[in-house]
Amino acid sequence: MDIDKERFAENELVHLSQNGDIAAFARLVKEYSTGVLTFINRIVSSKEDAEDISQEVFVKAYIEINKFKGYSSFKTWLYAIAKNTSYSYLQKKRFKNISLNKNADLIENTSINYPDISTDSIAVREDFLGIVTKSLSELPPKYNIIIQLYYYKQFKYKEISEILQIPIGTVKTHLYRALQTLRKEVLKNLERGNLL
Repeated sequence: MDIDKERFAENELVHLSQNGDIAAFARLVKEYSTGVLTFINRIVSSKEDAEDISQEVFVKAYIEINKFKGYSSFKTWLYAIAKNTSYSYLQKKRFKNISLNKNADLIENTSINYPDISTDSIAVREDFLGIVTKSLSELPPKYNIIIQLYYYKQFKYKEISEILQIPIGTVKTHLYRALQTLRKEVLKNLERGNLL
């Protein structure tokens, strides 16, 4: 299915949902529930809490569906609700860090020469991934969320701008700074661990 057809189908489901069609909204939930749950889990670092927050996100989306005007995609609008609900949760719990799971694509985009898995032992690779994960968890939340949206969820700059409600230029700046900060942290942690 091409993007235009997917967007049309999504818009049709949203329109039906706005007119009270519960089955149409259930299809939207089915389409996005896994991605939203994963997104939230990476923010709050707790599967149980992520499941609760995910349910809250879909309840909010159902209640607020008539406020969706179609200026962005439904997915972008939904992820904005997920981000805001997750941040509210973190504020209540007073968490300071957002931890992210390991991701080889992200590691490669930090321009760090990491151990070669074809020649180095699995233990060295696991140590390195542990260092990257630790470094990611130490990033400020605004950088964590940018990395997550861009690398994990593969949102475009415009979509991230809409989700975070910041200008596109700020998205690019935060992403650049996040990668620079991550690179420095990883290199510092690698030197401590003698993996370089």
